Amino acid sequence: MNLNVEVLEAAERDLFDAVRWYEENASRGAELEAAVGALVDRLASVPGSSSPVAGVVVARGELRRALVPGFPYWLVFLVLDQRLVTVALAHQSREPTFWVSRL
Repeated sequence: MNLNVEVLEAAERDLFDAVRWYEENASRGAELEAAVGALVDRLASVPGSSSPVAGVVVARGELRRALVPGFPYWLVFLVLDQRLVTVALAHQSREPTFWVSRL
């Protein structure tokens, strides 16, 4: 089963900002972007290969997160009606629930 992928505009900004930072500071922006793309592809096929987000209640769907391989980021997403909706790209050591208002 492949879910249709949707990305919230705010999540696109998260990725843009992170890629820009990694490119400017470590020349790894393209690597981060590729890692996120590969993760989204995998999750669209097997969303259960991620973890449920504890402590956040959503009206519909299932809120999940997955670690971006090689980077200190969580990809936070909602599985809803055969869709994978990307909510945020969240740095592990920053404010952990800044994205809750996006739900």
